[in-house]
Amino acid sequence: MSDWLYYIKNVDTEPFLFAMKKHQKSWQLEKDFMLTKSTRGEKSSQIEYTDAIDLSKIFKKQMCEVLDKDYVDKLEPVSCWSVQGYEGSYHTMHRHIPPNNDHNLTKLPEISTVLYLDVPKKQTKDAGDFYFMLLKESELKYSSISPKVGDFIVMPSKIFHGTYPQNEGFRRTLNMDFIYD
Repeated sequence: MSDWLYYIKNVDTEPFLFAMKKHQKSWQLEKDFMLTKSTRGEKSSQIEYTDAIDLSKIFKKQMCEVLDKDYVDKLEPVSCWSVQGYEGSYHTMHRHIPPNNDHNLTKLPEISTVLYLDVPKKQTKDAGDFYFMLLKESELKYSSISPKVGDFIVMPSKIFHGTYPQNEGFRRTLNMDFIYD
């Protein structure tokens, strides 16, 4: 079976930003803990959202554009976080399935999403691009996306992906993983 990734452009980010403001109690990860994550760069941070049920409803509404509604209705959020970065920030290649189930999840994430809320105004070639690997007809295919504000990516959690180091400016994403219940 071939891998897949859906790329939706021009998603309205305002409902997401509004819902994020309601979760000010969320916490920022310490730099030492960040080393266990894919986020890298001296000027980057990651914020975990602990109660994001209203955010998950907005994510699921967007996913219905590309996935079957009956399937989406059975997805439950398992984690939600925002990544913020400035010049030099990037993500190592990773996937959202924890190695050896080290997050003590009873079920592994099945769907991962990325929404771009902010991107640097000036981008040089490949700077800050989202890259990913898909298995198509027994061959590993590489591709990348130059993200814009409102770009929404939906993919199986097993897909390997990352971002190239960004140049000047500010980038912020909102991410959510889902399990199939």
